[in-house]
Amino acid sequence: MAYEESSGDKKLRLQTELGVKHQRLAQKYAEASRPEQAVEAFEKALEYLPDSAAIYHNYAVLLAQYREFERARTLLQRALAIEPGSKPTQEALRMVEESLSQRP
Repeated sequence: MAYEESSGDKKLRLQTELGVKHQRLAQKYAEASRPEQAVEAFEKALEYLPDSAAIYHNYAVLLAQYREFERARTLLQRALAIEPGSKPTQEALRMVEESLSQRP
């Protein structure tokens, strides 16, 4: 509610804080093998921080672990559009594309 009612710098700070909190929550759900909740938290994090390459990367890694390679590839491509020089994201994308190419 505070986020919705704020403006300017305060709104930006709250937006960042909420995005980071949702990303942390997503990571905790992922570590607890609760992928459905992790996906929801990652989606919420991206609502607040749509330009976060780290969130896209981490979300894609989760999806890849559950063999959702097409969705993972899309998210990794978005991460690279934001941060083109990211070696970890480039490597993750390579691995996802390799997994896709090995599918029947």
